[in-house]
Amino acid sequence: MLPRGWSRLAIVTIVRFLDPSAGWGQVQSSPSPSPTVRESVVSDFKYLVNNLEADGEDIVTAPLHLGEAGAMLTNPRFYWVLGAAGAAFGGSFALDYTMRM
Repeated sequence: MLPRGWSRLAIVTIVRFLDPSAGWGQVQSSPSPSPTVRESVVSDFKYLVNNLEADGEDIVTAPLHLGEAGAMLTNPRFYWVLGAAGAAFGGSFALDYTMRM
């Protein structure tokens, strides 16, 4: 146990050490130029094509991996959890006032 008054000093020291305004970890970065609309569209298109290719690959190769998922698909707990998640998700939409308008 610390002598009287030391606990306050310890707390102040810890807070000062963790204070982000102390200058630790603050790095001045050079301002990056904002991308043009064309660069943003091209970047988004590349991202979309990459994701579509990966999704297509997953759809084609998914039947090859059914043996690995067999243990999960035969476990009744999986279906209970899936049903509960669906009920929670559906209930949130059913109770949302903005969705009923």
